[in-house]
Amino acid sequence: MYLRWGSWESPQLTHRWNNTHLKYMDVEHLDDSMMVYSASTSDAVVRTSWLPRFHIPILGGWREYVVLEPDEDTEWHVGWISDRVGVSRLTVRGPVRMLLGSAHVMFFGIRAKDGVQIRIRQKAIGRIGDGGPSRNQTLQ
Repeated sequence: MYLRWGSWESPQLTHRWNNTHLKYMDVEHLDDSMMVYSASTSDAVVRTSWLPRFHIPILGGWREYVVLEPDEDTEWHVGWISDRVGVSRLTVRGPVRMLLGSAHVMFFGIRAKDGVQIRIRQKAIGRIGDGGPSRNQTLQ
């Protein structure tokens, strides 16, 4: 993973093929107070539809991340509302890292067993390659 990330960290698990893209109307009912807001990062590469460069930090891709954690011990899915809306199909338990890009984002959590929104909080922030304590957390 060194060539892709520029450091020895957990690889990113979420890709286009394991995300469900949603419409804004699909998430209008979600409670903002249970979400985590993250500002865009000024050095983030703008996402394009034809080149996944934002996934590759050594080519100028996204490096900043936020660590999200649910308030309850359960399997869950992480979702986002930004310039695009989506949710990961991958089920996680506990904290997860999410990359921060060129647009502001609201992250939300959905309990895996019943699809109900759960409260999540920001546990930490970091930068890929910083060797910080979150480097081995799952990177969605």
